[in-house]
Amino acid sequence: MWADTAPPRGFVLVAIAALLAESAYHCWHRVERAMRLGQALPGTSMPLMLSSGVATVVMPSTALMAVG
Repeated sequence: MWADTAPPRGFVLVAIAALLAESAYHCWHRVERAMRLGQALPGTSMPLMLSSGVATVVMPSTALMAVG
């Protein structure tokens, strides 16, 4: 069965959280630097990363619930 060979969904969510935390730190650093220098604030890709990560977990989970 698929659930026996795939990594647990919790592990995937923890990995996504770690990636978002790392990205947030770098985003914060860029924003702080831009404010110090009086420059325009940089954009971020974190909302895209978060929505992609959630979709990566939710879609297979929904499919498994529908089948099982």
